[in-house]
Amino acid sequence: MLSRQLTNLLLAQSGSHAKLAPWQLTKLRAQSARWSEAQLIHFHDELVRIDYQTKSGTTKLDLTTQLDILLVNLLG
Repeated sequence: MLSRQLTNLLLAQSGSHAKLAPWQLTKLRAQSARWSEAQLIHFHDELVRIDYQTKSGTTKLDLTTQLDILLVNLLG
């Protein structure tokens, strides 16, 4: 769900309509204005990494802990 939202934020920021309703596009553009494209891409990449580690069992941390750490690192 988070990954999909980040993808939509990137699409809105790039100007792509990507089958989004006008009201969705308006909200996504307002949200995406708070982040740079590089930040959104980095956040998405980290979510993909967490997803892989969780599903492959290569981490000792649970999903909630990993997401908490990610947010602390990204938001400072």
